[in-house]
Amino acid sequence: MALGWFGFTIAQRTVFLIIGLMFGTLGGITAQSYLREKRYLPAGSSGSAYSTAEPRSEENAKSVPPEKGIVLPPRSLPFTMAVFLGLLGFVWGNRPAFALLSMILGGGLVLLSYVDLASYRLPNRITYPLLLVCAIGVIVVGLVESSPAAIGRAFLAGLALVAVYFLQAFISAGHGMGLGDVKLSGSIGLVLGYLSWTHLILGTIAAYTLALIIGVGLILTRKITLKSFIPFGPFMALGAIIVLALPAFT
Repeated sequence: MALGWFGFTIAQRTVFLIIGLMFGTLGGITAQSYLREKRYLPAGSSGSAYSTAEPRSEENAKSVPPEKGIVLPPRSLPFTMAVFLGLLGFVWGNRPAFALLSMILGGGLVLLSYVDLASYRLPNRITYPLLLVCAIGVIVVGLVESSPAAIGRAFLAGLALVAVYFLQAFISAGHGMGLGDVKLSGSIGLVLGYLSWTHLILGTIAAYTLALIIGVGLILTRKITLKSFIPFGPFMALGAIIVLALPAFT
């Protein structure tokens, strides 16, 4: 089976690997300007989560914890996005339609991770379009692959994951889980649910496991305290990407 995975489809997977690398690089370069323009990342290397050139917009100023965010170097965005999208393109290259959908989700997840780490926010102007594209995407992919059952499962999974995250946000009153995480869960649920319920469950477990391991590690090394705010969006993103990339390692 392993030989078949690599043998008969290696050329097609390589093509989508290249497409992913190109898409990720160009998308990352475009995203750099967008993030700076919207004041989600600094214009320079001041270390602030926002540019000091202009005051923050009303949207960016809402619900931001007092702690300083973790600002990843904006110049690393094209490389990071290219690596993840190239990997997803290679993994799903034997299913071109789903490969493109997974790369779209992957690009959005990388972008939102940078934003969430820096500003503790998952802005509507990114989460809503991503959700719409993923919803349309699973329909198109399902039609291309003649899998109407997968389309239905995708929407059920998306609704289920949104319900789970919304319940957590409601119980925690926005302190442990925000509405941005709820909106992002819809996109993740749609794409993972299209594959199977197992992918959805594994992606969710991976997100919480990563958050637990990294959170405990940061507490033990005294980088943060029990009262510190840690954005959950990047863990959701990484968990989903890991599950999507699992075929490459199994």
